[in-house]
Amino acid sequence: MDPSIIDILKNHIEDDIKRLVSEPDKIKIDSGCTSNSIIFDISTSSAYDSGRILGRHGVVLEAIRTIGLAIISAKIPKEAGSKINLHINVQNHKRSLDK
Repeated sequence: MDPSIIDILKNHIEDDIKRLVSEPDKIKIDSGCTSNSIIFDISTSSAYDSGRILGRHGVVLEAIRTIGLAIISAKIPKEAGSKINLHINVQNHKRSLDK
């Protein structure tokens, strides 16, 4: 996986999330990848901010993920049978909110 794509996605996700939360300076985003997946772990300082990122029924997080997938499809040429998965996990200091 091209590191520049991960950086582009991380910047996009970070910008979107910092606009949503009450304490943007306390957001931490770690990234990693496998051969066909990009994974972002987002840590917040409060359950309130985690809830803002998730949105009701996960709608906000799913919208961020959808835009991320659009960025990936624009940057990576389609190859026969290739598929990239984007996983975004949201956690706060108490528990993981990823299902």
